[in-house]
Amino acid sequence: MSTRFLLPVLSVLALPVQAMADPAFHLFTETDPDYSPGGTTLIDFDSLADLEALNESSFHTYTANGGHPFGGAFSVRGLTYDGSQYHLLTESDPGYSPARLFLSSYDSLADLRALNYSSSFEYTANGGNPFGGAFSVGGLTYDGSQFLLFTESDPGYSPAATYLTRFATLADLKALTYSSYYEFTANGGHPFGGAFSVAGLAYDGNQYLLLTESDPEFSPAKLYLSRYDSLAELEALTYSSYHEFTANGGNPFGSARSVGGFTADLVAGSNSVPEPATSALFLLGLAGLAYARRRRAARP
Repeated sequence: MSTRFLLPVLSVLALPVQAMADPAFHLFTETDPDYSPGGTTLIDFDSLADLEALNESSFHTYTANGGHPFGGAFSVRGLTYDGSQYHLLTESDPGYSPARLFLSSYDSLADLRALNYSSSFEYTANGGNPFGGAFSVGGLTYDGSQFLLFTESDPGYSPAATYLTRFATLADLKALTYSSYYEFTANGGHPFGGAFSVAGLAYDGNQYLLLTESDPEFSPAKLYLSRYDSLAELEALTYSSYHEFTANGGNPFGSARSVGGFTADLVAGSNSVPEPATSALFLLGLAGLAYARRRRAARP
């Protein structure tokens, strides 16, 4: 078989197969309601391993409005990146009147740090309580095909309830036109424990990542990051692994701080390892066929 014919094919197959870098993660932390002085921070991590080790690459502290950049009675409830924009949910704290919920979009991470939003949408249904008067948002993520939203009843509310709702598009999320929803019924509507709440939901291209956190008055404080290989496993709460943050007595970001949401930058990388090029394998097959035909033709 001609070496000149084989070399281009083999050179394609010999290209190194490299795993792309893990996506970067961004996590909001903020002081608990009524804590003074207020403080809100956006922390960046280069990988999931860095997030679990709390090995931050950078952080940004919001100083506007005395450390309450979204207002003294508002908290971050969800953060996600859809490949083109960051979307941030901010919600009035329980007991605040009138209740309000906003979805703001930012064109870049720099815009998010500067709070320079490109658009802002206010939910006005049900008097500013679109999910019910005693419900709050627990997390928001985009998984490449749909938006997923956690909502749960506020601490002390009975009967407890936790939902994961799917929205096909951003417009559907704003209009609250869901494609389906799932209700968690385990543990009397407290699937993560009676004193635990969802603190953030993210998708890194391979797994769904869920942060659950003990409520401010619960002792000892606890914070967990659980991994789920599929949406079905998330709904079944069948995690593949979990990590407990033990730094600072279970308060890794400070004793009066809570997580407000986190997200992965899917365009920054992917954990998938590309297979050898299909075209190269096809060419190699053609080369083999040509070689076999030439050998048959050369026989006496």
